Amino acid sequence: MELWPTNSVEWPLNIQFEILGIIFGRSFLQVAEFFLDKFVNQITFFLFFPPWDHWLSPPHNSHKLSNQPFH
Repeated sequence: MELWPTNSVEWPLNIQFEILGIIFGRSFLQVAEFFLDKFVNQITFFLFFPPWDHWLSPPHNSHKLSNQPFH
């Protein structure tokens, strides 16, 4: 018994799409979860360390800020 029929039209299309959906759906969910995780990390980082703190800081502080490592 062949795994792939020679004429793929013999297969009901919905079964093919179901198999494709399972294969791609799983990998898509993993990729989406990965990017969502990164995105949430970025958002929380910006909430706690907003960049506009540095943008709005007065210019005379800039030489002090540049001496601090994580700025």
